[in-house]
Amino acid sequence: MLLSVFGTPSALMYGGLNVVRNLTEIVLGPYQLANANSTEQLRERLSGLGPIHDAKVVFYSDLPDPDLCALFVKTRAPIVLFVDNFDDVVAYARRSRDMTLNDSIRLASRSFCALEPLIRSDLVLKLDARTHVRALGEVLADIAAFFGARLNQAKREEVARSLSSEGEKASLFAYLAKVLPHAALPGKAIQQMAIADRTLVAQLSQPYSAIVSGRQLEHMDWPISFFMDSAAPDSLFSGRVELLGPARFLAYGPYLHLTPGKWCVDVVLEVQENHSGNQLYADIYSGDILSVVTTSLPASGTYRLQISFEITNPLEPVQVRFQTLSGAIEGIITFNRIAVRRAGPVLPDLRREGAV
Repeated sequence: MLLSVFGTPSALMYGGLNVVRNLTEIVLGPYQLANANSTEQLRERLSGLGPIHDAKVVFYSDLPDPDLCALFVKTRAPIVLFVDNFDDVVAYARRSRDMTLNDSIRLASRSFCALEPLIRSDLVLKLDARTHVRALGEVLADIAAFFGARLNQAKREEVARSLSSEGEKASLFAYLAKVLPHAALPGKAIQQMAIADRTLVAQLSQPYSAIVSGRQLEHMDWPISFFMDSAAPDSLFSGRVELLGPARFLAYGPYLHLTPGKWCVDVVLEVQENHSGNQLYADIYSGDILSVVTTSLPASGTYRLQISFEITNPLEPVQVRFQTLSGAIEGIITFNRIAVRRAGPVLPDLRREGAV
């Protein structure tokens, strides 16, 4: 018997996994725990556990690759999916893993894009941020019913008391707060951030939150601050780059993730004092070079360019890389806007096949 738990790298996922584990042990008996984020890892974990029909296994994954998602969808395996809000995933990753804000945003974007096929599946019991305030008894009853486990009143109370002394009437969050030091109610952790940080997270929360509701990720403005100046990669990028100097990479980023499909990046530049002329090379890199555009820059004025590309692996971060093709003795480029929008339907990732 394989009980599967997927979710975002957040308090709801990790606390929810413990709920499933306690429920399994008390209702079904001893079990083995297995974790994997790829089909290869899954095969390795399960090979040491013996035949699945002879063992109870609680499996979990928080950053599954496309093949692993496709495998679980194809085999119609029942999955409990714990999905926190984007801003709460960012805040939890930042505090629990001691990450920078930008890196925690990148991790959240990776998780949401990786989980999209499962969120869209009708075989999933999705427990979202609203689950924080639900009573333990209700959550346990839903999970047990989904897995087809018999859970009478006495057993439900026994499982609930194994998690909280208050029993099944305690909220799930009361349990999360007890076992996970960085747990916070939805929307609370972001309020403790600096105003500029809150604004940045909110800008990206809106597009990525569409995934949680089962809609497609359609478009977003990539923050200019998420790009890096090749001359000073450790400094906050202002968007302004001097062309003076040899041919070189100017800027690159944002290392955010996108769901599978066809996309287009729209770039708006302001060019000043480019009197000697120069060519701008731009490519999309996500595990490999996906698309290339080369264009001549004007002497001055606003310049727009588009780059079309296709994403197949949501776990690979996406970069736009800009470079000049010749040296320059003057000139300035200012990146005013870099936005990405969907240009075609979601690729049929579920055609991918794997075997355990």
